[in-house]
Amino acid sequence: MQTDMSEVKNELRSIDDRLRGVETGLATLAEKVTHLPSKSYIVTALILMLGVVGAMIGYAETIQQFLGQVPAP
Repeated sequence: MQTDMSEVKNELRSIDDRLRGVETGLATLAEKVTHLPSKSYIVTALILMLGVVGAMIGYAETIQQFLGQVPAP
């Protein structure tokens, strides 16, 4: 019975050691996630870029005339 308890204690120690490693890894992951851009930042950047591309398409002829690519009508 006593040998069984010592085996259980050894197993619990090894489980505790492994859980400490998981805890450290989880803390590292949480710290790295805090540096990622937020959802609102990504949506704002996407809308801004779509607006810029849309404006370039809308004013394509004017831009080409300004750069001298297309003769003025």
